[in-house]
Amino acid sequence: MWIRSRIASGVSAATSTRTRRLFFLLCVFIFVYLAWTSFPYRPGGLPNSCLDIALHQFIAAERRGETSITRISSLVRRSPAAVLGNGHIGIDLSQESLLFGYNGLEWLEARYSPQLSVSLEDSLLTANALVFEYKEAIFHFIYSRRVDSGCVQIRHSVQVHRNTTSLIVQDMLVQNSAPRPVNVEFKHMSTSSWSGASTSRQDLKASLRTSVSSQYILTSGAIPATATTPAVVAAVASVAGPVDAIEVADNKVFKAQFLSIVHYEVGSNLSSTGSDVKTLSTPNSMVAAVLLALEKQLAITDHEALVQRSMLHQTQWADLWKTIPRVLSKSHPSTPSNAEIYASLFHLWSITPSSKEVQGVDVVQHHDKECFTGSPTMHTTSLWLVPHRLSAIHSLVANWNRVLRNGFCDFHLDRGVQLLGQIATLSFLGFRHVPSNKCLDLALNPALVQADVFVHNIMFAGHLLSFNIELVHGVAQTMRLTAEPLDQTLPAPPLYVCPASCTGKPKLIG
Repeated sequence: MWIRSRIASGVSAATSTRTRRLFFLLCVFIFVYLAWTSFPYRPGGLPNSCLDIALHQFIAAERRGETSITRISSLVRRSPAAVLGNGHIGIDLSQESLLFGYNGLEWLEARYSPQLSVSLEDSLLTANALVFEYKEAIFHFIYSRRVDSGCVQIRHSVQVHRNTTSLIVQDMLVQNSAPRPVNVEFKHMSTSSWSGASTSRQDLKASLRTSVSSQYILTSGAIPATATTPAVVAAVASVAGPVDAIEVADNKVFKAQFLSIVHYEVGSNLSSTGSDVKTLSTPNSMVAAVLLALEKQLAITDHEALVQRSMLHQTQWADLWKTIPRVLSKSHPSTPSNAEIYASLFHLWSITPSSKEVQGVDVVQHHDKECFTGSPTMHTTSLWLVPHRLSAIHSLVANWNRVLRNGFCDFHLDRGVQLLGQIATLSFLGFRHVPSNKCLDLALNPALVQADVFVHNIMFAGHLLSFNIELVHGVAQTMRLTAEPLDQTLPAPPLYVCPASCTGKPKLIG
């Protein structure tokens, strides 16, 4: 009995000891796993940990709809069209195409791009994420790789300059937090030209050489006419990517900038069929002009001048975004999101030249026509969307031009992007300018709003007007109107508000 009892007790003790050991090992495993998955620079960890750090600065803007973030690994979301432009030239980064503005309505396309590729340790990289900052008009390719126990993050940023309309700027930022140096290389994705053009690589003048490159790539030639578009002759000069890899030391940051100049001519005198494209040639004067423009831009080496060049681009876009409708909350599927509003206006402005820009002028000043005579556009899904291809951008622009012409606002279409943004914002809620009464008429059915909407900085009669429509139990209940003088140094004329019929005494608001 004693032997049996002692054996049973020994088995129980052994079982208890084994359980404690298993429990202890399980706790250690959980602790190591949590530490492993939360530490961003872990070897062999989750592939998006370094990427999350690279994208962190864009998250807040994405929530506001001002920025689009697409992770390449995602199978759910499609990438928005990667098209940048200033109304004169553009670039389709997803198709590696140059774009030439045509009548402010569409882009003419050449299958060639000064776009750069990125290699890390002799391995060609593909982007982990695409970031489209609509407000800054900048597109980022984000490359994020784990190297040993650290991260190497590369941000390739592209912008088509709004002020210097022939300039394309590509910025490279390399952040190496790995415990050792890494080699990074930038090259043009292709040195081939579009059909009918030629490409050559030539030395820059000695006085213009930089630490990044001493060569430029010159591409020139003709793009033939089609059944609906005329021919184009163009010349592109780009600072060439360095041939040798650049070593970036551990825990260091490397920056480089690459410039491209694009000159082109579109006209009926160039209209030629595809078979005759060889008879077209780029004028020597155009080639000389594009090289001279590149030299002038490369000669800008002073830090303040470089900052000013960047600020000119940012300031022009910032002025456009001052007037925009915002959806604070939505309860109806046809109400556009802020991301759709930003994407639509961005592409509408990108294709509109600014050569005839009229700054700081009321949208209805000096015109005796009604504008906008139509239904509110806030539920017209063909006007507020995120295009995913160049053809979708063309459709979006065509839809807007059709709506504006039908609303008798076509007399504004050639006056620049600022007035175009004013009209699009007015149309969102159905504001109409009635010149005979010198007023803005809001023909809006409150039952159709179905969202908290904020429209601000509408220029009218020397004022900046802002409207805030608030829902109560899903119905538009109140509209708050504020007015500020457009010029704080000058007295602004008084403004009055009244119901649609204006049978009662108007109320002074400004």
